[in-house]
Amino acid sequence: MSFHLALSPNGLDSFTITELWKDMCFKCYPLAADRYRSGLLEEPESWRDQFFVRIRNLGKDYTEHALRPCATRKQNALKSWDHVCDTSA
Repeated sequence: MSFHLALSPNGLDSFTITELWKDMCFKCYPLAADRYRSGLLEEPESWRDQFFVRIRNLGKDYTEHALRPCATRKQNALKSWDHVCDTSA
């Protein structure tokens, strides 16, 4: 994904900084963009902050999903071990 800025000699041409952050959010997070457009979500006070919140949440979601199989394998191994060590049978 690439972002293009049209710069004039006086600074940003057709975008304000806020519009740039909003555009980046919409391009990087299209599902959330649809929710903003449809009115399901209110626009944030700061699109810049919203962009970084989404990145942080994406990292948390990825970590949770990546660790879930490890936790499941560990639980299954402990159950198997408990079964092996069960002397009541």
